[in-house]
Amino acid sequence: MRQLFRRLMNHQYLTQDQINGFDNYKYSAIDTSPLSQYVMHPFWDWLVKFFPRWFAPNLMTFLGFLFSAMNLVLLSYYDWNFEASSGEEGTTPIPTWVWLCTAINIFLAYTLDGIDGKQARRIGLSGPLGELFDHGLDSYTAMLIPTCLYSIFGRSRVYSVRPMRMYYVCLTVYFNFFISHWEKYNTGILYLPWGYDLSMWGSTAMYLVTWWMGFERWKFELPLGSYGTLPLGNVMEAVLHVSAMANLPLVIINVYNSYAHRTGRLLSFWEAVRPMWPFITYFVILLAWPYLSPNDIMEKDPRAIFMLSGTIFSNVSRKSSGMPPFCCGGRRCAKDLVDENLNEGGRDSLKEPIYTTTAEYERPLSLKFYARHDWPYFNCTLQEGQRIREKLDPVSLQNARKMISLDKGVDEEYEMKHKTPQPMTVNQIYGWYSDRAHRYLRRDRGTFCRLIVSQMSVTRCEAWHWQTPMFVLSFLTSLWMPLLERPLLYLLLIVTTLSHWQYGASVVNQMCEHFNRVCFTVHKRVPQEELPKKKTLLAEEISQADKPHAEEPLKKEK
Repeated sequence: MRQLFRRLMNHQYLTQDQINGFDNYKYSAIDTSPLSQYVMHPFWDWLVKFFPRWFAPNLMTFLGFLFSAMNLVLLSYYDWNFEASSGEEGTTPIPTWVWLCTAINIFLAYTLDGIDGKQARRIGLSGPLGELFDHGLDSYTAMLIPTCLYSIFGRSRVYSVRPMRMYYVCLTVYFNFFISHWEKYNTGILYLPWGYDLSMWGSTAMYLVTWWMGFERWKFELPLGSYGTLPLGNVMEAVLHVSAMANLPLVIINVYNSYAHRTGRLLSFWEAVRPMWPFITYFVILLAWPYLSPNDIMEKDPRAIFMLSGTIFSNVSRKSSGMPPFCCGGRRCAKDLVDENLNEGGRDSLKEPIYTTTAEYERPLSLKFYARHDWPYFNCTLQEGQRIREKLDPVSLQNARKMISLDKGVDEEYEMKHKTPQPMTVNQIYGWYSDRAHRYLRRDRGTFCRLIVSQMSVTRCEAWHWQTPMFVLSFLTSLWMPLLERPLLYLLLIVTTLSHWQYGASVVNQMCEHFNRVCFTVHKRVPQEELPKKKTLLAEEISQADKPHAEEPLKKEK
């Protein structure tokens, strides 16, 4: 039994392409929130100094998630159907101490989520493992926060909103989280939304008010003059929708600017929107099921629907494919470029060279494939560029040598210029070199992973989710046999939850094995002297100054 469990928790989901991407990953995020910059970050910088250096950052992340999950467990036990705070006859209110506990838990979760990265940088353990672990749990937390807040107002018909309208709020929150990572998938930069800090502070304040004054304090209506009154529950509904969707215009602007200034991944339109398809598919089904339910399942068991949608969203928001994201959209683009530049007779001769727009450099058209993404070719010396081609591109090396020679000799330190505002990072181009078109045509990569994995490892996101047929079949069966609707709902909830946990544990174990780390400690799995010598990373060969931010062991204090 133990061996079976270990095998389940150690399934190899990540492909070698994704591992290569993680090896060269650099954290890139922009936080412009005044609350975060001027209040929370100074507080976290002060607080993290009180934690011992042996306290693992991943343990902080996991404890923070457990505090949020504890709120869901407590409120599910005392208020499964969201009726305890409705004020209707025959309902038992949630104990007062629960509200105080939820306020403390949500603030602790928020604090630990803020200092885990600072602790990692403080002890030299920052890297892709911690960020992947953090964002994976955050995708689950997107369901926990609005679901728990709904227990404050309950499903009152007068002072609150019905479960279906709260369900819309949950879907809006999911969408906001999703587009933030879709934005990073296309731009390479995570722009942290302002709404997160405000929502965590607002949730803490609302729980404290409920603990101090009772849930009845929220049962009033705001006067609107000649327009009548508006219940406070409806106001909170509007606030949640607006705060979540306020990030959408900024996402569109940032993605547009990444194309206009050529600073992002520059994917084709269909490749850029590819992560949207599984999300849209589930979004439609998750809306259709409550609407078409023969048993009005949303009114009878809203919490199960909320939890199922959150679990599926967390899984979909991390889905990707091992196929590298070529500059113009993938395998078809690569094949077209090769066919376009080789003569019909199959000879090795090439067409006339062209002048690329992104580098002051002429090259054969067959190398147009690299024109927008070959950072080392025009941001390093010629010796380094030649070494990169010999190491990672032996198949097309013959074509590469036909590039028009420069005026300066190979032995001279010649740095080619890039016309875009900033050079591409190693993280952005590593996939293009490690799995280029000439070799990719000979094999078919179709293994899947998740969106957060994809945008961190610079791999292609897949457009299909393996749970979709099961989900559609359960939905159609519930319409045909209404008696099975609730059992199927709970069966789906159990299966998706267990499979999601299994996936998360397997990916973390695989990452820990690759980086030689123990997830919840600061130690290595195997001592450094016992490890076999690994090949030097591409980034280390290019420039020590641009070496990727890989995880390093914690130095022992003498």
